[in-house]
Amino acid sequence: MTAMPPNILWITDDQHHADCFSHAARPQVRTPNIDRMVKEGVHFPRSYAVASACVPSRISMLTGMYAHSHRVYNGHPDVPGELQSLPRHLAETCGYRTAITGKKHYGNWTQEPFETDTGHADKGYTRDYLKSVGGGLGERFEEEYLAHVPDFMAYTSTIPHEHSLTEWLTDTTIDKIDELGEQPFFLWANYSPPHPPYCNSYDSPHLYDPDEIDLGAIPHREPEDLRSIDQRRGAARLGVENAWRMEITGEKKYREALAHYYGLCTAVDAGIGRILEHLDKQGILDNTIVMFNSDHGDFAGEYNRLGKCTVGQFECIQRIPTVWYWKNHFGVERIESFVENIDLFPTVCDLVGAATPCQVQGESYEEVLRFSCSGPGPAPHTRECVFFDNCSVKGVRTRRYRLAYCHGVENWGELFDLQLDPRERNNVFDDPAYGHVQQSLMQQLLDWMIRTEQPVGMEPEHGNMPPSRWYREHPAASTEIEPNDNRLASGHP
Repeated sequence: MTAMPPNILWITDDQHHADCFSHAARPQVRTPNIDRMVKEGVHFPRSYAVASACVPSRISMLTGMYAHSHRVYNGHPDVPGELQSLPRHLAETCGYRTAITGKKHYGNWTQEPFETDTGHADKGYTRDYLKSVGGGLGERFEEEYLAHVPDFMAYTSTIPHEHSLTEWLTDTTIDKIDELGEQPFFLWANYSPPHPPYCNSYDSPHLYDPDEIDLGAIPHREPEDLRSIDQRRGAARLGVENAWRMEITGEKKYREALAHYYGLCTAVDAGIGRILEHLDKQGILDNTIVMFNSDHGDFAGEYNRLGKCTVGQFECIQRIPTVWYWKNHFGVERIESFVENIDLFPTVCDLVGAATPCQVQGESYEEVLRFSCSGPGPAPHTRECVFFDNCSVKGVRTRRYRLAYCHGVENWGELFDLQLDPRERNNVFDDPAYGHVQQSLMQQLLDWMIRTEQPVGMEPEHGNMPPSRWYREHPAASTEIEPNDNRLASGHP
């Protein structure tokens, strides 16, 4: 008898700083359930989002492609229907039932990736769920956060915790697990917190005292850091978020915002604990691969700021938490290799025995996950660098250097020597002593762009194309031509 393929539960929250866990650099943040996944699973502390805004990052994870390849950069796009998504691929090739709960937030996809969903969090929660509860809670939710937009959008909500966004998402995810039944499922559970509004209910069990927030655990708060970020041209942010800094709001509001941010991180963790407990009670935890990550990070107090920056390249925005857990199948490992969030697609394919479509640009680290329970030795997966892909800014990070280059009204570049300048205070992009480094990294960026671009109207015979090319107007070619097929090199169709 053939064993049933494993279920896949992918849990994502929004804007979670990679250090805001009790197992990481901010132990004050209580996250016992994710800590358990780290202690019993495979943890990637050097995992990076390839885009620093919600929608482009989520489209990249769903397609395994960089943003300049799938061409989605804004927050409310019409997504090209020919883009293949991981859930639809698993449904078509392996018979998975697919569903998404919570924050959908991937634009208007011509071919919906999932079989079922609970609606975008903004509508499913505020307009549907809270409206069904009654008492004007939906209107109250919107009124409260709009009233606090200038001061970090941070406040204590008058909506009871049992009707909070995290509790709603956890409840709907548990209900969806039961609804999906015995057929193997791929379920993406999306928590909107700790994305703004930074609010916790007045009766939340996860509240933090603002006066007890350990500011000493937060890096990049010294005067030299604050002066350096003010000089970085990529530090400008969208709209009101430029005012989300302690120098403008004052320390009291800054502490309150951090307390609420930490509370939301803990609330998400508690929800994950409930979901894992439910899988265990249903007897399916042993056959469910659980992966937790975030779409991008948050300043979370660094440089005296909260929120995100979609232009500049900041470690706190682009490094993301990534943990894999499969009871009795994965060992316990901390993998220091670089990984990108587009690696999710091919990794899942390899874990369940599905072929990876040739347009996918991520790299599978399935061997790392399976290797983690086979004994000591070097992990087989290594990346030399990771890339960042925003609309007008492209970047690359190696072990020692971070480079970003922006095309615009005034071209500018950033280059930091992370070995000598780990706090990124001294931009050496135009320093002659680093000219050879700048040239090498710019060449890596150019090579990456050429290797991964997806030209419209091209056919295989038009050139000696890299194997990751996807011929948009010839979808059959993308499935019939294997990555190492000689036709790609010979020029024959």
